[in-house]
Amino acid sequence: MKRNNRLIKTSSVFISAILILGLLTLNAKPQTDTFIEVQEIFPSDVNPMDISWQFGGTVSISGNTALVGAIHANEFRGQAYIFNKNINTGLWSETQILTGSNVGEGDFFGNCVHIDGDTAIVGATHVSNGGQGEAYVFQRDPMTNMWNEVSVLTGSTGAPGDFYGIACTVDESTGVAMVGANRAFAVEGRAYVYERDMMGMWNEVQVLVPNGGMPGFQYGFKLALQEDVAAVGAFGGERVYVYNRNEMGFWNDNQFLTASDGMPGNSFGVDVDFDGDNMVIGASQFNMNQGKAYIFERNMMGFWNELQTITATMPLIGEFFGSNVSISGETAIVSASLLFTSPGRVFVYERDTMGMWPEVQELTASNGMPGDLFGVEVSLDGNELIVGASGVDGAAGSFTGAAYLYDNPQAVVRNVPTLNAWALIFLAVLLGVISALVIRKSRSNYYSA
Repeated sequence: MKRNNRLIKTSSVFISAILILGLLTLNAKPQTDTFIEVQEIFPSDVNPMDISWQFGGTVSISGNTALVGAIHANEFRGQAYIFNKNINTGLWSETQILTGSNVGEGDFFGNCVHIDGDTAIVGATHVSNGGQGEAYVFQRDPMTNMWNEVSVLTGSTGAPGDFYGIACTVDESTGVAMVGANRAFAVEGRAYVYERDMMGMWNEVQVLVPNGGMPGFQYGFKLALQEDVAAVGAFGGERVYVYNRNEMGFWNDNQFLTASDGMPGNSFGVDVDFDGDNMVIGASQFNMNQGKAYIFERNMMGFWNELQTITATMPLIGEFFGSNVSISGETAIVSASLLFTSPGRVFVYERDTMGMWPEVQELTASNGMPGDLFGVEVSLDGNELIVGASGVDGAAGSFTGAAYLYDNPQAVVRNVPTLNAWALIFLAVLLGVISALVIRKSRSNYYSA
């Protein structure tokens, strides 16, 4: 009798262990931590007389199309370059050079670039009226695959020196664009919201002002936008402002985020990006410019809470970790690029089954040299990653610049839904108990028979 009881108990424990192991294996996500360098790209029209093109100072990627800025190109007029990926070879080639219709010498076209689907936006901080700035919206023609300028944007409250166009972003699906002017109103900063009308033109609909802002906030230095949520960085005020668009189309100041260990001068909000319920924010001057980044998560009530802080592996003074960030799905990218005795580093983080973001890979350029500024700007979209390196020396001299394309072939699986591991363990234990009861009931029926 005791032997049968021990057998039953052993069987129950064994069944539970098998279920736990099986369910945890089911919950485990495939490894997606390997980005492979595919190609280094350069501008096709570098002038041998120009020693500072700064190609790669700004970058953006959407699917198989990349947009790269070079603010010093062509006598500091600035240009932006379209690259397309050949789906058969996996290689990228330059297909078009964009310029702004009003851009002249010293206007810095390309100070910000952003692409989403068939819509792109490029900022030029020094255009018109002594440097008030403009932004240009481009649309891709589906018949010719060429990009055409469709709107020139300015800020309704703008003034010379605002640096309007220092940051820009666009969401093609909602027809919303935003442009930052971080030096407006005594460097307090402003952000302007635009909507696309039925004719495909873009019109200003709202000016965003920092709640509790003051001179020096630099609000609007970085922007992130997705559907009806926007984030505006104000690194001078050590804040990131989050906005939600209501049913009337008005953007409400929902929350401003600060770092749990924040201190003046950390530059929290120097860059920000989010995707869905996950946000990453850089604070590049933390701890003697070693830098730090913060992961925030949105709860069911729509509010964002700090989840985790991350730092570079073997951080270096003056590396400015967190100066640029990007996030897509469950992968986050943080760069540390500004130490001139180092080529620059880019770190990859991936959300695990417990909701934390461990480092899974460190990227460096295959041919990197000190001062390359590898990671000066990064952009991630699914399995495609572009890394700017505006300090790369080319045939024309120093700071010609380059950009690197990376591919992660396994990244397509990152959005597979997963259940919480603890919930699965509880379910497995529960099934184990049920199986024990079934066995016990069977034994009782056996003896009663």
